[in-house]
Amino acid sequence: MPVGTRLPLHAVLQLALMPSNDSAAYALAHQYPGGFAAFQAVMHAKIVALRLRHTTIDEPTGLSRLNRSTTMDVSVMVSAAARYPAIARATTDPRSVVPIDGKLVEYQNTNPLVGQKGWDIALSKTGFTDAAGRCLTMRLRPARDSVTMVFLDAGPAAFPARDAINIRRLLLARELA
Repeated sequence: MPVGTRLPLHAVLQLALMPSNDSAAYALAHQYPGGFAAFQAVMHAKIVALRLRHTTIDEPTGLSRLNRSTTMDVSVMVSAAARYPAIARATTDPRSVVPIDGKLVEYQNTNPLVGQKGWDIALSKTGFTDAAGRCLTMRLRPARDSVTMVFLDAGPAAFPARDAINIRRLLLARELA
C-alpha cells in the first residue's frame, strides 16, 4: 500500500488483518482519534482489561522485538476479537479486492484453510517475524464447541495448516466417540 493512499476504514482494516499488511496496521494506529498515543493508551487498557499478564505490545504491526505474548494470552485476544463482526469478517474472507490508486488489487487470505469446505472459521490471523517464526491463530467450530488454535514459531509455511488439520481431525473424532 503506497504512502498517501486513501482508503475507507473497512478496506484498511481488511488489509491490516487479512494479508497482514504492516502499512495498513500502522495507518490504523496513527489515524486513530487522538493519534498514535491515544491508540497505544487504548491498546494498553485493553491488555489490562483482558488480563493479558504475559503480553506487551509496543506497536501495531507486530514487528517490534518488544512485542511479546504467550499462546494463552493470544487465545484470550482471539476470543475477544471474534466478538467484533468487522474483525471476524475481515479475517475470514478468502480474498478481497481493494481499490488502490484507481486499480482493483486482489489480496489473498494468508491462512490457506479460510474458505475451505468443512472449515467453520470464525476468526483467523497469521503472521511472521524472525523472532516469532510463522504463526497462525484461529477460532473455529469443528463440532458443537468453539475451539481456538494458536501456533507460534510453527516451522515452514505448510506446518501450521497441517497441524490445524490434524488437531481438527482429532476433535471431530472425539465428538463422534
